Amino acid sequence: MVEGYVDHYNNVRLHSAIGYVTPTDKLEGRAEQIQTARDRKLEEARAKRKQRNQQKQNEKLIDNKTMLQCS
Repeated sequence: MVEGYVDHYNNVRLHSAIGYVTPTDKLEGRAEQIQTARDRKLEEARAKRKQRNQQKQNEKLIDNKTMLQCS
């Protein structure tokens, strides 16, 4: 039982004090690579969200212009 807890603690559980990586990842030097991948994914998500929001805004403007022209 203790062995399972130690394995989970060291290999699965993310630790806030070491940048939300596992102790094993930190000790084996993968922390920077993990952080870089996270940052890249966050930036991609921001860009997609920005594009989606701009597209929605443009659609609203087109709808409003159409409504004004039909009135």
